[in-house]
Amino acid sequence: MYIQTEEDVAAALNHGRGNSIEVPVYSENQHSESLQHYSQLCALLVDESYGQLSAHVFRTLALWGRVNLQTLISNAQLSPRHVKYALSVLIQQHLVLHSSAAGSDPQTFYEVDWNGAYNLMRSGKIINIVQLRFGEAAAQLVSNLLQLGHARVGDLEDAYKFSKNPGHAIDTEAEHINGEGMPAQRGLKKITTPEQLHSMLCKLLESGFLTRVRPSTFLSAADSHNEADAVVKREQFPDGKVSGPKAKVVYEQALRDLKRKWRDAADDAVTGVKKVPKRSNGYGPSAKRMKTNGGAANGVGTYGAEDEDEVTMDKDMVLKVNWEKCNVALRSQALQNLAAKSIGDVTATVYGALLELLERKCPRCYDELAIYTDEADEEAAQPTSTTLDITDILDPTLDLASTLSKGDDDDFDDLEDGNVPKRENTNDRFVGSASAFADRNQRLTLVEQHMAILAEHPRGFAQKVSTRGKGEWRVNFPALVRWMQRNEVEQVINAGHGSIATRIVRMLYSKGKLDEKQVANFSLMRQKDIRSIMTDMHEHGFVEAQEVPKDNSRQPSRTLFLWYFDPDRCRQLLLQRTYKAQARLIQRMQHEKDVVSEVIQKAERLDVVGHEDEYLTSGDKQVLRTWREFEEKLLTQLARQDDLVALLRDFLPDVRDAASA
Repeated sequence: MYIQTEEDVAAALNHGRGNSIEVPVYSENQHSESLQHYSQLCALLVDESYGQLSAHVFRTLALWGRVNLQTLISNAQLSPRHVKYALSVLIQQHLVLHSSAAGSDPQTFYEVDWNGAYNLMRSGKIINIVQLRFGEAAAQLVSNLLQLGHARVGDLEDAYKFSKNPGHAIDTEAEHINGEGMPAQRGLKKITTPEQLHSMLCKLLESGFLTRVRPSTFLSAADSHNEADAVVKREQFPDGKVSGPKAKVVYEQALRDLKRKWRDAADDAVTGVKKVPKRSNGYGPSAKRMKTNGGAANGVGTYGAEDEDEVTMDKDMVLKVNWEKCNVALRSQALQNLAAKSIGDVTATVYGALLELLERKCPRCYDELAIYTDEADEEAAQPTSTTLDITDILDPTLDLASTLSKGDDDDFDDLEDGNVPKRENTNDRFVGSASAFADRNQRLTLVEQHMAILAEHPRGFAQKVSTRGKGEWRVNFPALVRWMQRNEVEQVINAGHGSIATRIVRMLYSKGKLDEKQVANFSLMRQKDIRSIMTDMHEHGFVEAQEVPKDNSRQPSRTLFLWYFDPDRCRQLLLQRTYKAQARLIQRMQHEKDVVSEVIQKAERLDVVGHEDEYLTSGDKQVLRTWREFEEKLLTQLARQDDLVALLRDFLPDVRDAASA
């Protein structure tokens, strides 16, 4: 029997009240344990964000896989109207992918977008990153797009309700000095004109945090592959057969080239964007001064402030948040935090500037279409940046010399204040230019020294490629991420099984497969002590044993047991346990919220907001305070576990969870 109303849906999905329907139950026969935890986590996230109806349809798709509309209606046991409504919400939020089969009677098939559902957990992190880099206005814009899923530029402009005659609107809340022109967009707190909206959208589009929505956006990887396969075979293999090793090589290369062409066209940030150079119109530096001073006062680089072109974007362009680029930003954040713990905050800030520059050349954490012969070839494919570029985007107020010790042969001893013409109390523009040039050279030297510290660190945070631009630098992202992944696994083993177990795991990783006697000899311990540790780790899945019989009898006494450590399997195991822990945290949070739901609803009433002292009792305030502290702890733990998921899954392609495979 179909459920006809929203109230019936809520009642049926809530503890079996009302018209009861059977909620899908995941079993080992239908799904593996890993997919069960991941699908449960994604369904909880959808339920929390978009309600029980959308979550029920999402669970049904997660259980039955790729189905058409009629099958989905039958399996969900809901009316067609409710299923279509839920599908429209899920597709708008990029939680469900769809494709239409070719033929005389085309049908549309739907399937779950696992990554899109999990990304609901990272919304807050992405908003914070955008706010740090582009300001509060950009963060609010990205927050609106996350709530909408995707939106037209024209619809966004209408939603802001700009006044018709804004004139030259300036953000009055952003601090700026008279004579310095418009404030930097990095500090823009509020968008007040359509020009500012288009400029901010263009910035986010060019930086990669936003991307266009195209028909291919809603296709799964398998559908995109099948479409590319059909095009390649139709154009280069008319008979539809790929026979022989040479033809197979040609086919695979043509397939990769076509996929890369389609992907680059989707990443295009130029089409539909019109830029007009800004004239000297009463604010901002003139073109002549820009050429004379190198684009900034006294020739010194700026920190996010530049004279921008007037941007006009196509109002029919549809935009969404680009999660691949967001993963790149999360990787940069993780590497900068690692550098801060290993070296120091100032050097880590310099490292963060380098990573931000490299982000502009990295549209995604890894290129699935690239083929590398070895690790050296993979390292050589990483982008580079120079010391000059790093200095230009660094905060000019950052004290670079505070953490560097000066030796007798310090490179910038001759740049002391007494040896350089002062800029104060003088109007001589040549003396001022010389002082600015000396200050810049000194700052370049300091930045180069910080980069040398990063390069000389045992972890190899950066590598010097050439001397171009006062030093050209590269970051070997794959090697750093692999070390971080292995270090995270070792920390988990150390916390659960002790330092000796961690030492044994490192030895197995270095030596390969060893029997019990060899493990004892290398670790300088007795076999009976090793045996208990190895058995304990084997029960938890961190080490594996391979049986090698000496003869055909296969007796235990005539069998060698070789122990080995598989880092990929351990990372996969840790990833699935993290999914399970995240799902349990969300369930606990929902349970604790239900306990105090009456007080929360009372505090959220419109007549109570702003008058809490008048309407809430001391007991209500204490309950709310306790709940908020508890919720903050759970959210903090969720954020930490999400950092672990990003490290184990999203920064490298070699470990992918079963759900996205």
